[in-house]
Amino acid sequence: MEALIKECMEEATLPEEIAKNAKSVGCVSYIYKTKKGWLRPQVEYVFDLRVPPPEVGSQYIPKPLDGEVESFELMTVQEVMQRMRSEEFKPNCAVVMLDFLIRHGHITPENEPNYIEILTRMHMTFGFKRYPNGVNNTSSVG
Repeated sequence: MEALIKECMEEATLPEEIAKNAKSVGCVSYIYKTKKGWLRPQVEYVFDLRVPPPEVGSQYIPKPLDGEVESFELMTVQEVMQRMRSEEFKPNCAVVMLDFLIRHGHITPENEPNYIEILTRMHMTFGFKRYPNGVNNTSSVG
Protein backbone atom coordinates (compact mmCIF):
# COMPACT_ATOMS: atom_id res chain seq x y z
CA MET A 1 0.00 0.00 0.00
CA GLU A 2 2.92 2.33 0.69
CA ALA A 3 4.11 2.14 -2.93
CA LEU A 4 0.58 2.77 -4.23
CA ILE A 5 0.19 5.86 -2.05
CA LYS A 6 3.56 7.16 -3.27
CA GLU A 7 2.64 6.52 -6.93
CA CYS A 8 -0.73 8.26 -6.52
CA MET A 9 1.07 11.38 -5.36
CA GLU A 10 3.85 11.21 -7.98
CA GLU A 11 1.62 10.39 -10.96
CA ALA A 12 -1.62 12.21 -10.09
CA THR A 13 -0.97 14.53 -7.12
CA LEU A 14 -3.57 12.59 -5.14
CA PRO A 15 -3.07 12.85 -1.37
CA GLU A 16 -2.78 9.86 0.94
CA GLU A 17 -6.28 10.45 2.34
CA ILE A 18 -7.65 9.54 -1.12
CA ALA A 19 -5.03 6.97 -2.18
CA LYS A 20 -5.42 4.84 0.94
CA ASN A 21 -8.95 3.95 -0.24
CA ALA A 22 -7.68 2.04 -3.30
CA LYS A 23 -8.92 -1.54 -3.52
CA SER A 24 -6.84 -4.30 -5.05
CA VAL A 25 -8.96 -5.98 -7.75
CA GLY A 26 -6.48 -8.33 -9.41
CA CYS A 27 -3.92 -8.13 -12.16
CA VAL A 28 -3.55 -8.33 -15.90
CA SER A 29 -0.71 -10.10 -17.68
CA TYR A 30 0.21 -9.74 -21.31
CA ILE A 31 3.09 -9.70 -23.76
CA TYR A 32 4.02 -6.65 -25.77
CA LYS A 33 6.64 -5.81 -28.36
CA THR A 34 9.29 -3.24 -27.37
CA LYS A 35 10.58 -0.55 -29.73
CA LYS A 36 13.62 -2.76 -30.32
CA GLY A 37 11.37 -5.66 -31.38
CA TRP A 38 11.73 -7.78 -28.25
CA LEU A 39 8.69 -9.56 -26.81
CA ARG A 40 8.29 -8.62 -23.17
CA PRO A 41 5.96 -10.25 -20.63
CA GLN A 42 4.32 -7.76 -18.31
CA VAL A 43 2.15 -7.94 -15.20
CA GLU A 44 0.15 -4.94 -13.99
CA TYR A 45 -1.48 -5.04 -10.57
CA VAL A 46 -4.88 -3.39 -10.77
CA PHE A 47 -6.57 -1.21 -8.16
CA ASP A 48 -9.89 0.62 -8.23
CA LEU A 49 -9.90 4.06 -6.64
CA ARG A 50 -12.95 6.26 -6.40
CA VAL A 51 -12.04 9.95 -6.31
CA PRO A 52 -14.37 12.80 -5.37
CA PRO A 53 -16.06 14.53 -8.33
CA PRO A 54 -13.96 17.34 -9.82
CA GLU A 55 -14.77 20.81 -8.59
CA VAL A 56 -13.13 24.07 -9.49
CA GLY A 57 -10.32 24.66 -7.02
CA SER A 58 -10.55 21.13 -5.63
CA GLN A 59 -7.32 19.60 -4.36
CA TYR A 60 -8.57 16.24 -5.65
CA ILE A 61 -8.38 16.96 -9.37
CA PRO A 62 -5.62 14.63 -10.66
CA LYS A 63 -2.63 16.49 -12.09
CA PRO A 64 0.66 15.02 -13.35
CA LEU A 65 3.55 15.70 -10.99
CA ASP A 66 6.67 13.80 -12.07
CA GLY A 67 6.32 13.93 -15.87
CA GLU A 68 5.53 10.22 -16.41
CA VAL A 69 1.82 10.92 -17.00
CA GLU A 70 0.92 13.27 -19.83
CA SER A 71 -2.53 14.36 -18.62
CA PHE A 72 -5.84 13.36 -17.07
CA GLU A 73 -9.23 13.74 -18.72
CA LEU A 74 -12.72 13.05 -17.43
CA MET A 75 -14.50 10.90 -20.06
CA THR A 76 -17.68 8.91 -20.37
CA VAL A 77 -17.47 5.14 -20.79
CA GLN A 78 -18.47 5.56 -24.44
CA GLU A 79 -15.64 8.08 -25.01
CA VAL A 80 -13.11 5.73 -23.42
CA MET A 81 -14.27 2.79 -25.54
CA GLN A 82 -14.22 4.84 -28.75
CA ARG A 83 -10.73 6.17 -28.04
CA MET A 84 -9.50 2.67 -27.20
CA ARG A 85 -10.81 1.42 -30.57
CA SER A 86 -8.95 4.32 -32.20
CA GLU A 87 -5.77 3.19 -30.37
CA GLU A 88 -5.36 6.55 -28.64
CA PHE A 89 -4.12 4.97 -25.40
CA LYS A 90 -0.82 3.26 -24.72
CA PRO A 91 -1.30 -0.52 -24.68
CA ASN A 92 -0.43 -0.85 -20.98
CA CYS A 93 -3.10 1.74 -20.12
CA ALA A 94 -5.69 0.26 -22.48
CA VAL A 95 -5.39 -3.24 -20.98
CA VAL A 96 -6.11 -1.90 -17.48
CA MET A 97 -9.09 0.07 -18.80
CA LEU A 98 -10.35 -3.08 -20.59
CA ASP A 99 -10.15 -4.93 -17.29
CA PHE A 100 -12.22 -2.21 -15.60
CA LEU A 101 -14.83 -2.16 -18.38
CA ILE A 102 -15.21 -5.95 -18.23
CA ARG A 103 -15.38 -6.11 -14.43
CA HIS A 104 -18.07 -3.41 -14.38
CA GLY A 105 -20.20 -4.97 -17.12
CA HIS A 106 -19.56 -2.46 -19.93
CA ILE A 107 -17.91 -5.09 -22.11
CA THR A 108 -19.75 -8.42 -22.15
CA PRO A 109 -19.99 -11.52 -24.35
CA GLU A 110 -23.27 -10.06 -25.65
CA ASN A 111 -21.74 -6.82 -26.96
CA GLU A 112 -18.18 -7.90 -27.82
CA PRO A 113 -17.68 -10.73 -30.32
CA ASN A 114 -14.01 -11.14 -29.28
CA TYR A 115 -14.77 -11.27 -25.55
CA ILE A 116 -13.06 -14.62 -24.84
CA GLU A 117 -9.98 -13.69 -26.88
CA ILE A 118 -9.69 -10.37 -25.03
CA LEU A 119 -9.93 -12.10 -21.63
CA THR A 120 -7.38 -14.72 -22.65
CA ARG A 121 -4.88 -12.12 -23.85
CA MET A 122 -5.32 -10.06 -20.66
CA HIS A 123 -4.60 -13.00 -18.36
CA MET A 124 -1.71 -14.82 -20.00
CA THR A 125 0.53 -17.30 -18.29
CA PHE A 126 4.05 -17.05 -19.59
CA GLY A 127 5.30 -20.56 -18.82
CA PHE A 128 8.95 -19.62 -18.42
CA LYS A 129 10.86 -22.13 -16.30
CA ARG A 130 12.75 -19.31 -14.62
CA TYR A 131 9.50 -18.14 -13.02
CA PRO A 132 7.82 -21.05 -11.22
CA ASN A 133 4.36 -19.45 -11.22
CA GLY A 134 4.70 -18.22 -14.83
CA VAL A 135 4.80 -14.55 -13.84
CA ASN A 136 7.79 -12.21 -13.99
CA ASN A 137 7.38 -9.81 -11.07
CA THR A 138 10.59 -7.92 -11.72
CA SER A 139 11.10 -4.74 -13.66
CA SER A 140 13.55 -4.58 -16.52
CA VAL A 141 14.49 -2.17 -19.25
CA GLY A 142 13.01 -3.21 -22.60
